[in-house]
Amino acid sequence: MKSDDSSKQIAIFSINDMHGKLDETSAYPGILNLEAAIRNDTHYIEGNTVILSAGDMWQGGYVSGYDKGKTTTELMNDFPFGAMALGNHEFDWGFDNIVSNEEVADFPFLCANLIEDATDSRPEGVEDHVTLDVNGFRLGVVGAIGASLESSIKASMIEGFSFSNDLTYIQSAADECRKEGAQSVVLLIHDDEYSDYVEAIRSDSSLGISAIFGGHSHRFQLDSSQVPYVQGGSDSKGYSYATIDKETNGLVSIGNVDITEEDLSFSASDYDQALKDDLEEAEAKVPVETFNEIEGDWSKKETANFVTKAMFEMVKDLYPGKDYSEENLVAVHNISGIRGSFPSSSTPMDLTMAEIQVVSPFDNQVQVLTDKHIDFDELNDYCYSYPESNALSSTGEYDIVTIDFLVQSGYSDMFDPGTGYYDISSDPTVPDSSTYIIFNLIADYAASLPSPIKASDYNW
Repeated sequence: MKSDDSSKQIAIFSINDMHGKLDETSAYPGILNLEAAIRNDTHYIEGNTVILSAGDMWQGGYVSGYDKGKTTTELMNDFPFGAMALGNHEFDWGFDNIVSNEEVADFPFLCANLIEDATDSRPEGVEDHVTLDVNGFRLGVVGAIGASLESSIKASMIEGFSFSNDLTYIQSAADECRKEGAQSVVLLIHDDEYSDYVEAIRSDSSLGISAIFGGHSHRFQLDSSQVPYVQGGSDSKGYSYATIDKETNGLVSIGNVDITEEDLSFSASDYDQALKDDLEEAEAKVPVETFNEIEGDWSKKETANFVTKAMFEMVKDLYPGKDYSEENLVAVHNISGIRGSFPSSSTPMDLTMAEIQVVSPFDNQVQVLTDKHIDFDELNDYCYSYPESNALSSTGEYDIVTIDFLVQSGYSDMFDPGTGYYDISSDPTVPDSSTYIIFNLIADYAASLPSPIKASDYNW
């Protein structure tokens, strides 16, 4: 039941790091269940509730990624959302794509500390704050992103922009909210509870922030000391909430919910019909591509082994004249870039592009670094490899097949020195090289194998 004091309060819900998990699967509740869970939460107050996003909504699912987040943005209109802070993965397709999606959104994109280098100011198309009218209560919402998260974005996608750790951007936005009549101001930030930036914000009481809704670390985090901080998991599995007293403007409650631990016995009537219809329409527009069948118990380790073996074997086949073998070629993929595992099944099931992009959703080009020595400590801390490091020579020199995110984002320090690299996507000797994105490589490798592909063959 709703609180007896609901007419005296407003409720704020925040979703973070949904990563395009729109469909209900065995691993993810999906957007319909997430929306229904929020509306059935005891803190939800009809007419007195606003829903926000702390970023990373688009990248990570096949349907969402098919049109670079446009579909997900349109589905967010159905909730409806009041505002979204930009996350690092909103930049995966470049700033122009953010602007394109903003044009179809019925809510503003917020990032107070996003600075365009050419103008030394926030770029057009992104706001620093919004003041929302929640049934007569004026709520200020400031948006920001972790100042250290530039390194988590492919450098070419954020060229010309930077994230500032100067708290005056937060202060200025909060002050503007109050000038517009905000009775309470909350911060919507794509950053972890324990980051230096968030800790600095929480320690500065002069900012006048009532609560912080966070994201990025994919955790259920809650700390009510200082300025309260809350984060609600990831991948459509949860959300966070807070309630504010409309008379005192003070925080009444704050928390988060893991809906995978709840009894989600929703019927068709529990789902928002517009959201359901729009999701079905979006799914119908996306082609179903099947590349093989898989079976067995796929954990993230077997899946990562499959991905790195695919990188190794496909480059070996593409360049037969280089006589690549386990003696001179190594495949390397960052751990955080492999986002999940193939589904386990006791009988053969289709391996589709949708399943592949759950594992590897990012539009990273495949590159080969030449004549490199490997820093094994760095490799073992941050990356998967094939062959594994214990089969490699600490003094050996290798060509490295990897992805451009690692090359552009500082990971290439683990491969030093070397003579250069070649980019498969611009290699005229490789057929269809312009499409040689990592998830296409995985699909090509899967299609080349006998069926079904067994998890046990990748358990090493």
